[in-house]
Amino acid sequence: MKSLLKDQSARTITVNPAARRCGVDDQPARDAKTDKLDEIVEQMKGTSEFLAVSDRVLSFANTADQELAKLADARTKADVAGVEKAAQRIANLASEFGASNLIRSCYQLLITVRQGDQTGAFTLADRVAEDYAKLKTSLRLS
Repeated sequence: MKSLLKDQSARTITVNPAARRCGVDDQPARDAKTDKLDEIVEQMKGTSEFLAVSDRVLSFANTADQELAKLADARTKADVAGVEKAAQRIANLASEFGASNLIRSCYQLLITVRQGDQTGAFTLADRVAEDYAKLKTSLRLS
């Protein structure tokens, strides 16, 4: 269960109850970072740098979407080699953006595949998909 609070700008923010009990509330810091990012994006819109970054992000998303589809297909077919190949490509793409959670999930998947744990690999394939979905949300692509 999450607690809901209102900050000074009347936005509703959520606080993890466990973090609240420990005296930790990092949501305003995340909101401030998001506000700063929005400000930077507004300032850069239309510039050649913004267009170059936008093109790179969209190219990444298109390629990663294709690799994620291959990963899902390989998982469905119980194709361990296909899962490994797709995970490696996704990890390589994610490293260009420093997407640490996605990279970590891909490497955990690769290690699990190479250890021969097929069931664990398929579970981790789902985590890779979840982490990619979170990345797309943070890049404002979904």
